[in-house]
Amino acid sequence: MAGMQPPNVASMGGVPQSHPQAMPGQPTPPTQVPQQGTQGQQPPQQQAAASHHHQQQHQEHDAIAKVKMTVVLLKEALRNLMKISAQAFAHSATIDNTTKTSDEIAARFDKSLEEFYSLCDQLELSLRLAYDCTTQFMDGARYTPVPLVHSHKPDMMPTEALTYGQYISTVKAQIQCASDVHTALLDCCQKLGHSSQT
Repeated sequence: MAGMQPPNVASMGGVPQSHPQAMPGQPTPPTQVPQQGTQGQQPPQQQAAASHHHQQQHQEHDAIAKVKMTVVLLKEALRNLMKISAQAFAHSATIDNTTKTSDEIAARFDKSLEEFYSLCDQLELSLRLAYDCTTQFMDGARYTPVPLVHSHKPDMMPTEALTYGQYISTVKAQIQCASDVHTALLDCCQKLGHSSQT
């Protein structure tokens, strides 16, 4: 009949309606294929790069990791120093009876020796930093019964821990208490001195 509309096939549980047919002389629009599983997921390369960057940041702030990295570099520098030293001895032996001299081996030896000493200094500083961090942690665990939060992320903050502001307040209270005890001891000593004089 003229007044009746064709039933919607999609509403009856059938196959969804297809795209409207293009008019003659017009290009057919390309069919868009939905991409599933691509949104919200990072490629493996980005995940590996993010993990490597996080590991580098952790190593930059970890004294023990710095010590391990410096020891590896120190071994390589020592190996290079011994190699250049052997070359310098061999070169010196060949020019003992001649007037020809060369400063190239000496310059390489000085450079490798300077690099070795520089790595030794870095290793010493890293060990001192690790010792100071360990001492500070032990003192904090001894004098602060509640642990201090080292993370700045609120979602990683434990419930039974001190924030940095609370830690500063605790330290100020401890300093004030020590000052009060010191003042009380001084007053007691002064009173004892006056009583002994009278």
